[in-house]
Amino acid sequence: MKRFAIGIIAVACAFTLPACSDGSGDQAGQSQKQQEASPDPASIESQEADERAVLSGDEYSDRILSLEDLPGGFTFEDDVEFGEKDEQAANPFDSEDSSPDEQSTQSECVIGVMSAYSSDLDGVSASRSFDQSDDSTGTYVLTSLTRPERGSAELLHDLRNTVGDCQESISAEATESVEVFEPKGNKGEGFCIAAYNGTFLDQGKMAASECYVSWAGELLTVHQMAFDSETSLAIDKEAMNGVSDYLTEDLLPTALKKADMAENQG
Repeated sequence: MKRFAIGIIAVACAFTLPACSDGSGDQAGQSQKQQEASPDPASIESQEADERAVLSGDEYSDRILSLEDLPGGFTFEDDVEFGEKDEQAANPFDSEDSSPDEQSTQSECVIGVMSAYSSDLDGVSASRSFDQSDDSTGTYVLTSLTRPERGSAELLHDLRNTVGDCQESISAEATESVEVFEPKGNKGEGFCIAAYNGTFLDQGKMAASECYVSWAGELLTVHQMAFDSETSLAIDKEAMNGVSDYLTEDLLPTALKKADMAENQG
């Protein structure tokens, strides 16, 4: 079929444009122009990294989720400005002993992963957290945008490896489930987690989801957890999928767009 198409082109040249010859020179020129007009992804990422490196703290804060991006009922809880050296909120679900090595269940371990790298966020991260809760139920959202000194891709890989260690070293209990999957619609690389625990910290049932995306030297994180004070001995897949779907279909696309990390976004 390809040779047939080339033959048709050759016949058309012979009858209409004597100067068109075999067309190889024109094709080579067009190919060169296309290559010049379409820089490779690594060059694009490097250019964007240089542009983002000079952004001010206020500009960073404008690039993460705000209260206006969440549905009604949420309230603003806390924020950290880029450049602020403080105990930055690594994860809204952390306990005092929150490193992965100190967690007793698989879901606690993966949810506490980001806290193990909190030193990488200090002074180079902007974050906000939000809350929608009453006496027995609650939903918490945290987002952050970080420019770690040692590189966002390296931090992302370390996070993914630590999540893998949680899954390999701790057997999931009958009341919990952990799934790892790829995000969609993002530049660069990333991964997401969906987790459920019917007896989370022996206080109630929890469904959580979080995504990490690395691009142009920055790490974007979006976390969400729904909590109910009633415990459950069965895995509630509907609750787990509901939280995960809302994060990946609503919160994450908005966060990616605001951070200039959405696929096909200039």
